[in-house]
Amino acid sequence: MSFESYIRIDLRSYTHQIIYSIILLKLLSQSFSIIQIVSNCLLLSSFRTSILLDRAYFNQHNQPAFLQIDPVRTSDAGEYRCRVDFKKARTVNIVIQLKVIVPPEEPIISYKYSQSTSHPLKGLIGPFNEGDRLVLVCASFGGKPRPTLTWWKDYSIIDDSFEYKNKDACHHYRLILLTLSFFSPPTFTRTKVTINELVIESLARHHLLSIFTCQSTNNNITIASSASITIDLNLKPIEVKIKQMTTPLLANSEAKFECSSFGSKPKARVYWIFNDVRYDTELQGDMQTLSILNLQLKREHNGQTLSCFAENSKISNSTILENFVLNVECKLLFNHCD
Repeated sequence: MSFESYIRIDLRSYTHQIIYSIILLKLLSQSFSIIQIVSNCLLLSSFRTSILLDRAYFNQHNQPAFLQIDPVRTSDAGEYRCRVDFKKARTVNIVIQLKVIVPPEEPIISYKYSQSTSHPLKGLIGPFNEGDRLVLVCASFGGKPRPTLTWWKDYSIIDDSFEYKNKDACHHYRLILLTLSFFSPPTFTRTKVTINELVIESLARHHLLSIFTCQSTNNNITIASSASITIDLNLKPIEVKIKQMTTPLLANSEAKFECSSFGSKPKARVYWIFNDVRYDTELQGDMQTLSILNLQLKREHNGQTLSCFAENSKISNSTILENFVLNVECKLLFNHCD
């Protein structure tokens, strides 16, 4: 990406004077280098200079006049002096300090803890388990001045606690930075890096498909550079309900029960336990799961407990259950349960 810079020289108050010459100088160390000398400026025409390798020209038609450098380089920063000599007036000296902003490189997101090589993260990452701890590291190389590095969740800023590091002295992140440096061609010197570590102590349901963006900027002129990831999650079931589908419950008859579970991703595994026997039945649905159980009831089942369990097999300790106490009645024809 290239940028241009304008060094404006206001000569409007001297328009009634005849300009004899204009000398532009740039301070190099303790000496000055002449950029361009303009003499006999009666026409005041635009021109280019070879000193800046055809990247600069001085325009006196514009008011105020300006020296334009395009593209600008870091070496162009410094003190510029413009000396204007008039035919019948005192010489005017104008001093301008040019500061060159070097945008930081595009940020790179990675895991802080990884058993393998830490590749840059982009797009959808995961899935992680609900309740997991997640630590992400965002690194942005270069930039002059050093950039600010912030984390955003969707459209809200959530972390602005960035640190400035020298890459060689950054022991804690050395492996990450060394690896990441191979994935993005360097545009600036990679000796300095800005780091912001995002810690999510416990991933929650509201983090599902949230967009986390790391943004790097060091000025209000250019658009901030950024990198984004979207979090995928496995979720625990949050509810399980038993519904009696047959009314009333009669001895020596078949009864139908429905168990519904909601909130699990992927869908919950649902099973029943009755009288110390486990029943796995056909499942329906996605995040909401239905299971149907048919039981042949006997009179001794009266007062016993029917239990339905729901769990996400990918998440440990995610099991929830509901108990249902059976109220088994006798058939009215004989008024007994034989």
